Amino acid sequence: MKGEYLVSVTEQFDNPLRFTVQSSSRPNEVHMVDVGAYKGNGRCSCEHFKIRLEKKLHAGAKPRDGLRCKHILAARHYFCDIQIKAMKTVIGAEPQNCEV
Repeated sequence: MKGEYLVSVTEQFDNPLRFTVQSSSRPNEVHMVDVGAYKGNGRCSCEHFKIRLEKKLHAGAKPRDGLRCKHILAARHYFCDIQIKAMKTVIGAEPQNCEV
């Protein structure tokens, strides 16, 4: 993704962990994503998540990227960017050199 989102991600102001994510295959559709659901794995309204992934989480599978559809991954990426910007505002500094 390298700083750009392949699809549109929009915050839902009723809950800071909910987003709508545009479908990449059907641009007129959006999917509701809750990145906090299933102990942080996330939940999506798309068919792939509902049919293939959600039943594994219901069965007790631990959260991991393999149980996240592309919409959840996009929303998590977006959410992470929001948090990083907020933290930079709080600490008021640019990151230091990452060389070891």
